[in-house]
Amino acid sequence: MNITDEDSIGEGYVRIVSEPKIPVYFADPLFELANREGRSLRIETRGVWKFKRLVLEGLDPYKI
Repeated sequence: MNITDEDSIGEGYVRIVSEPKIPVYFADPLFELANREGRSLRIETRGVWKFKRLVLEGLDPYKI
């Protein structure tokens, strides 16, 4: 996973490029929360065409 910072993305988001080169725009507050709490995030994209899938692990939605 490669994290990049581009001006064209929009303020408040972090662009994460997954292994198959599919960009994922992740809300900056959630990314900061994971870093602050020392949590590992797993962000994975897979598939092609309309069968694409996003997998996000590491944040408990009930504790946010």
